[in-house]
Amino acid sequence: MIIKFKKLNVIKAIFNEIIPEDGINGKIGAGTLIDNSSDILKKNNFLNNFVFDVFNQLKAKSISSNKSFELHIINALNNLKKNDLKGYNSIIFLVFELYYSNSQILENIGKQPVPPFPTGRLIEDSDLLLFEDVYLRGKIFRD
Repeated sequence: MIIKFKKLNVIKAIFNEIIPEDGINGKIGAGTLIDNSSDILKKNNFLNNFVFDVFNQLKAKSISSNKSFELHIINALNNLKKNDLKGYNSIIFLVFELYYSNSQILENIGKQPVPPFPTGRLIEDSDLLLFEDVYLRGKIFRD
C-alpha cells in the first residue's frame, strides 16, 4: 500500500526531526504545534523550496511505510546539512523561533511570556551614578 502524504505532513516530520516528541517526559514535538502549512512556508522561502523538493521526492519514490517516510526525511535533512549549511541553519532557526514562541512550550519549561520589567524600571531621584560612564566617555558626535 502506498501512503499519500501532504505538504503539512512533510513539514511536521521535518520539525519533529529537529525537536522530537518525548512521551516519557511529556515534551511536545515541534511538528505537533503546526496547524497550517501556508503560514510557515511564507515565513521562510528556503523552507518552502526544501519542502517542495522533499515532497516531490516522496511522490516519486512511492513510499509505503511510515518508517521509510521518516528515514527519507532524515536523509533529506542530512543531505541539506552537508550541501547547504546556511539553508539548514535557516530552517533550524525557524523551528526554534516557532517552538519557543509558543505559550504552551514556555509554560512547560517554567517561563511565562511576560515583559522583562513588567512594573517598569525604577531609578531613584538622586541616583546619578548610572550616568557616570556616559559622562566620562565624552562626546561621540560632531560639534
